[in-house]
Amino acid sequence: MPYTFMLKKYSKAIVVIVLTALLVRVVFVLFGAELYYGKQNFFETGDTYSYTQCAKNLAEHGTFRGILDDPKSVAARLPAYPLLMTAVYLISGNDVDLMYQIMIWIQIVLDVASVFILYQLCYFISKSYRLGIVTALIYALYPFAIIWVPLISSETMGIFTMLLGLMFLARKRNKTDFLFGGVFIALSALCRPQNLIFIPVFVFVYLLYNIRNLKFALLPITLALIGFSGVYGSWITRNYILLDKFIPFSDSRGGMETFSKDVVACRKYIYSLQSDWNPQFFQIVRNEKVEWPEIAFVSKEDSLMLLRAEYLAKNCGYGFSYWREYWNKDNAQIPIEESCCDSIVYYFSKLRTNQIKAHPFHYKIIIPLQNLRKALFKTSMVNEKKGIFGLAITMLFLYRSLLILIGFIGVYLMLRKKNLYGLFIFLFFAVVYYYICFTVRNIEMRYFLNNDILMLVPAAWVIVNIYKWFAIKRHSRKPEQFAV
Repeated sequence: MPYTFMLKKYSKAIVVIVLTALLVRVVFVLFGAELYYGKQNFFETGDTYSYTQCAKNLAEHGTFRGILDDPKSVAARLPAYPLLMTAVYLISGNDVDLMYQIMIWIQIVLDVASVFILYQLCYFISKSYRLGIVTALIYALYPFAIIWVPLISSETMGIFTMLLGLMFLARKRNKTDFLFGGVFIALSALCRPQNLIFIPVFVFVYLLYNIRNLKFALLPITLALIGFSGVYGSWITRNYILLDKFIPFSDSRGGMETFSKDVVACRKYIYSLQSDWNPQFFQIVRNEKVEWPEIAFVSKEDSLMLLRAEYLAKNCGYGFSYWREYWNKDNAQIPIEESCCDSIVYYFSKLRTNQIKAHPFHYKIIIPLQNLRKALFKTSMVNEKKGIFGLAITMLFLYRSLLILIGFIGVYLMLRKKNLYGLFIFLFFAVVYYYICFTVRNIEMRYFLNNDILMLVPAAWVIVNIYKWFAIKRHSRKPEQFAV
């Protein structure tokens, strides 16, 4: 009887939470997004155009390309999100504006569904409805998930497919759950490439926790790998057939001129100096005086080489000339054959090599640690906002950092309970943060979004344990009444 009563109680609670999540997201889309992003077409991001072109080219010409006339652009974007856009584009009668509106409402549904999936997931990994309620409530009101809902970008779909995949892996009602889990994790990786790390980490943790019974563990893990490789492997195989090279993610240099090889070389050089590519990159694009840090001037020869690279990038850089902010409108979008792209790549690559040789500790330790600090305690975006709005954003970022720190405590508590998902969430978090901060070095908060959301589970674990402590202290509950 008590169990039935509690189940009804939590069932009512999750319905209220899901409806609250729906209301919050609808209100934000209708009234808050334009104010927050400061523009009427708030749904457009830097990725929207390329996603749209891939979808349109597939729907109208039967080929998945970022640029219709460029065969190298067949891998310009990971395919999961553009494929969904293609279906919506066809349903909307090839109307791009209508497609955007439908996509936003689909993303509202997906993100609200993620709230319920988190509730189910938490029960499967802990047998605690209370943990599911707390986690679902935190996510329902989690601002860093909500702000992505109205944007034509793959983040919301990536979150949904990741959580759905993990729910299947945790449910384990039958062996096919692992197969479906692998399929949905592959779809999440085809939305956001950092989710590719998910499967090897999960396999490692699952086998580690079943080390004494590997015979039992091998079949479900094999099914998960079959589901994952069947979906994700088709993307790699397609790219190899069409481009004759191994492309596990996407190749933004094919079909995205703004990230051609001269721009990439410049960014890599700047990342050898500091943890952000601004302001120097956009000072080049806008033909402004470039404020190079003192550490850039390794030698007289390098200083002259840097001035030469900067001049070429400003005046005949192929990728630079495609940026919206490019200073010389009369000479924008320079043809590749008229550019000095190869010279720019040579100079910036040489400068980067010399910089790393001259300051190896700064490159290998100091800058990555600055990246990590920025990733965990993001503040630079806040500095652009002033007044009450800026203060509110500051508080939101502090809230995010606090949840991550509480999540670390929760991981410890989960490990004490020998819960394999505590170790998985921590390792997935650590590997992605390390990869982006130490290897990729391009810090955007969306790259960490999936990991931050999974950290809500151990954070909720802590909150439930605090409630448990108070409940036992005042003798209203017994320890055996708590699953976590």
